Amino acid sequence: MFSPLFRFLILISCIALSIIGAMNNNWIVLMISTIASTVLLWDYLRSNTVTLALRRYYQGRTKEMKKLLEHIHNPKRLSRKNEARYYFLKGAELWEEEEFEEAKVAILESLHGNMKKETLTTRAYLLLIDISLILKEKKQAQDYFNQLKGRKIEKELMPTLHKLQNYFQA
Repeated sequence: MFSPLFRFLILISCIALSIIGAMNNNWIVLMISTIASTVLLWDYLRSNTVTLALRRYYQGRTKEMKKLLEHIHNPKRLSRKNEARYYFLKGAELWEEEEFEEAKVAILESLHGNMKKETLTTRAYLLLIDISLILKEKKQAQDYFNQLKGRKIEKELMPTLHKLQNYFQA
């Protein structure tokens, strides 16, 4: 809908209008601006929970990521992009807890979503390769590895990719 900065500016404007409305006993302006600021604040918190959890994932702070994900009760209400990110993070969390079947389902769900960031898609495929190898599904892992060709790969993931390349060539 709006960028976080723009939402914040609208929120500040609504709060200012609420104060002006209260000082001038203008109840209509007060109620409209209060409702608008509440809706904006709720939407801001709802949509940015996934973004914050994604930051925690990149920082390796998985306990905090898990706590943030627990606040999301219905991921279908998120935007398509954040819903895909949510399922990716949920899959990564389940992978760490060694619940591989559930993790695979969640990561596949994220890939069917609208995960715009290509590096996240790459990480999703790497997790799927790992899960498939753990579950002894080498053919499936090879298929996921083939999906990585031509994708943007972060520098920190290159050693993993080279190891996988050597594994599948042997």
